[in-house]
Amino acid sequence: MKISFYLNRDLVHADVDPHLTTLVYLRESRGLTGVKESCNEGDCGACVIALGERTEQGMCYHAVNSCLYPVVRLHGKHVVTLEGIHDADELHPLQAAMENEHGAQCGFCTSGIILSLFCLFLRNATPANEDILQALDGSLCRCTGYASILRAARSVAAQVRMDEDIENHLTPAYFSGIPERLDSIDELIDENRKLAVAARDYFIPEDLHELFEILENVDNPSKLTLISGDTDIMVGVNLGKFQPQKIVDLHRIREFTCISRDNGLITIGARATLSDVLDNEEVRRSFPALTEAVRQMCSTPIRNVATLVGNVCTASPIADAIPPLLAYGATVVVQSIKGTRQVPLRDWFKSYRKTALGHDEVVVAIEIPIIDCLASFEKTGKRKTLDIATVNSALAVQVMKGHFETVRLFFGGVAAVPFEAEMTSEFLTGKEAGEAVIYEASRIAAKEISPLSDVRGSLEFRRQLAANHIIKHFTKLMPSLFE
Repeated sequence: MKISFYLNRDLVHADVDPHLTTLVYLRESRGLTGVKESCNEGDCGACVIALGERTEQGMCYHAVNSCLYPVVRLHGKHVVTLEGIHDADELHPLQAAMENEHGAQCGFCTSGIILSLFCLFLRNATPANEDILQALDGSLCRCTGYASILRAARSVAAQVRMDEDIENHLTPAYFSGIPERLDSIDELIDENRKLAVAARDYFIPEDLHELFEILENVDNPSKLTLISGDTDIMVGVNLGKFQPQKIVDLHRIREFTCISRDNGLITIGARATLSDVLDNEEVRRSFPALTEAVRQMCSTPIRNVATLVGNVCTASPIADAIPPLLAYGATVVVQSIKGTRQVPLRDWFKSYRKTALGHDEVVVAIEIPIIDCLASFEKTGKRKTLDIATVNSALAVQVMKGHFETVRLFFGGVAAVPFEAEMTSEFLTGKEAGEAVIYEASRIAAKEISPLSDVRGSLEFRRQLAANHIIKHFTKLMPSLFE
């Protein structure tokens, strides 16, 4: 498939295998070895690149794991690697700071760390410490150099505060002409936007009409794999555990990207990324438990590509976004050539990683009603972010005159599908908030679930975690219960 994009300073026209990752392409076809290959799962951050796209606000650069990003998606974008962040023979201020602060030991992960910071400083030249930590949540340096890396980032921010001229050096000079150059790239046109590669087809519909035409006319639609962010499927592909036969790539369907509010609902489109969700003021205000789940569920480079709808469609029993969506009463909006239907999320999961989606259907959005409730999300894993939960949970309660009027409690990681703790919710309903009631609810929750034992935790451990989550939920919510 023929694509055109800017790679650092150069315009590239390439005929690529759409199944190839950007990481492999940059290293093997372009010789850019500053992009490192390590885990191939999006965990280590060594392969991070800066990916620039045109928006209504101008060029926007995001840190992206190149090991999980199909090379075909580079069309019309600006790709920046470590080799492209500096001018002439001078180090970029972030590179210089890393050198001065001894921010690298073996150096293998350093390029990804610098690119993640580079994207942060392009958006905010004086980031706070919290912003720096979040930008680095996808870079797991194995060299014990955390403190020196943080000092390097802080020193650049401090330099900008003291001398605003430093800010001009954060953006390479050649960046100024990139938007106009991207405008000169012709739109991707390929007959039916279909490429047969090794007996597999790859479809890139431009809109819903083309999408449904593909779903209606393709041979054996049950063999189709629909991808949006593609961060989950690409892990399986890279590890040799999964090979899609026919792919429908939704990344060019613009109507899927919106997040809107109307008639008491917030609608999140199928292409809205987790970063879009996290950055949306309406979502943060109306659904704090969902916001907290998204903040913990992965890393910044993954959130910049992965989608909320993808998390729902993957249907993992430990998907972090699902318990809060269930607690808020979310609905899955499904569309086909026959029309649109809405599936309550609590009816979406049929069995382990199996959903109510038909072969001729696509999820176009998630709808979440805006309700007056108190809600909380909890997750227990080995790491705060970028880790699979042992147990996660979400609680939403509505209170009337000091009593629980409605209670919705959901757990992940304790069954083959997300689990609704109905006995615990029923016990709490109508009760007055108090220590004895909460401890009894925690006991009921632990007894109500019957999880399996696996490498992440035994049955007994998960039951104790469920009980602990109840106490943590109410510890957070208790001040608000009596306002």
